[in-house]
Amino acid sequence: MVIHPTAASYLAEVGSAGRSTVASALVQREAGRIALRRIDVRDTSHGAFGHELAHVVLADRFTREPLPRWVDEGIAILADSADKQRRHARDFAEALSNRAEFRLVELVAMEDYPPAGRWGAFYGQSASLVSFLVQQAGEQQFLDFVAAALESGYQQGLRETYDMSIAQLERRWRTHAQRNSTGEPQFATSRRVGESAVALD
Repeated sequence: MVIHPTAASYLAEVGSAGRSTVASALVQREAGRIALRRIDVRDTSHGAFGHELAHVVLADRFTREPLPRWVDEGIAILADSADKQRRHARDFAEALSNRAEFRLVELVAMEDYPPAGRWGAFYGQSASLVSFLVQQAGEQQFLDFVAAALESGYQQGLRETYDMSIAQLERRWRTHAQRNSTGEPQFATSRRVGESAVALD
């Protein structure tokens, strides 16, 4: 981990895309193993270290390929401060009220981040979906689902671990999300998902 004394030092390491961030994680894979782990921090007062550490820990659990964006960011948000989680919850509540959320088949198929105008919906919805699945049967089963989905696809992974289809998950999650769209975090705020990722070695 590198704590940078200046914004210029931070941006020199992470690039111009880091202007809107206060911390960044870098993980490099080689031949199915993690070859490099690095966290750069520009401002320690924002409490972003836990979020970035979650990315690094998850990479050690899933070494063969990068995690889907919604899983990686959804879990990392659960390691954020309560205040940051509230901001994501408010963004997601706003997206729901404006019908600007993603369909689940769209969210889970994303290979990269959405356009900047939809970041609020993406981050909040990712955390909401991860939390919902964790609440169904715990952290271990959620991580089992992620592994199965990476191996066999979402439809098969859901059948194996939660005995439901993507369409059923969409209905159940959406009912839960709309019932709880108060702008307050309904996320599973314990950090046990990331801790479970380490324990699975």
